[in-house]
Amino acid sequence: MPTPIEITGSIKSFDTLGLFDGAFGVLKLQGLSQGISTWLSTIYKVSSVSVGVGGVGACTGVMNLNLGGAVGVMEGSLSTVGQMTGPLVFGYASAMGLGLASLPYRIAGPSGGVGTGAFSVLGGIGEPSSLYAELGLGLTAVGYGGVISSLELQGLSQGIVTLFTLGITGGGTVQGSGSPTSLTAPNPPMFVV
Repeated sequence: MPTPIEITGSIKSFDTLGLFDGAFGVLKLQGLSQGISTWLSTIYKVSSVSVGVGGVGACTGVMNLNLGGAVGVMEGSLSTVGQMTGPLVFGYASAMGLGLASLPYRIAGPSGGVGTGAFSVLGGIGEPSSLYAELGLGLTAVGYGGVISSLELQGLSQGIVTLFTLGITGGGTVQGSGSPTSLTAPNPPMFVV
């Protein structure tokens, strides 16, 4: 799983307006990154399907977000749900959307009856209220004392959940013990690791 430091670095690399500069900006980004990282490791799940031979196996692979739609998703959520307006919204949406979507996310979990073969990601499972809570906890944990509105957190939560649930791709291998029987089966939820 990308660590808070990796998430911070990726978002910062797309922050062309310097929104996360200065003492408050740095702490804000660290807090948001902490919340996202915690949500990914404890709440978010990935749905997938495996194809191969029947048996007992474990899935390992990579999930990718929809990089092409990342800015639009974040901008829409920040302006509609978060009620943010003005010229800085696009810069904020770009930094968050492109920063998160440019990272690869390692995923793993048990297969649903395939012993050896491959799996494909079908989608993500997550909802905004749990991410909203984790973002707030992350900001508190780093000691952020600047201004952030509940509407901003709602907009971020909605946009990030959309990034992690719609248009995601990926897959990987299933390794374990196989039988001579071919099988296609849905897997139990996988986790970002």
